[in-house]
Amino acid sequence: MTITELQTKAAELKEIKEEEERAFEKLIELISKMSKEELACALEHIESRKERKHQSQEMTLISVVCSRYQSISDFAKAIGWTYSKAYKTINHERQARRADMEQFISHFGLSPEAVTPLFFGTMFQ
Repeated sequence: MTITELQTKAAELKEIKEEEERAFEKLIELISKMSKEELACALEHIESRKERKHQSQEMTLISVVCSRYQSISDFAKAIGWTYSKAYKTINHERQARRADMEQFISHFGLSPEAVTPLFFGTMFQ
């Protein structure tokens, strides 16, 4: 990067920082005008959004596989399964046998407690 490009980038970052500071000041101003009930409601709303976000990030078979492999094919080769078996297991089109579950959990270094949510979802919760 040239000095001019660095100076331009620094100016952009300074502008972003100033915008964030103005937004924060506006937020503080709005919060200071809220009643206790409104604050409680807002906090409850924030907590419910956090919970929904957490639920959307729950571990699934496909998310575990995609965290380490570029494709189901790569995963199948690494674990020693056929592509068909890997695809159908990951997409819950085939019921995994106990040995498959144990192999999957061991392959990814997951705890045995991960079996139920990964292979059965919320069925037993």
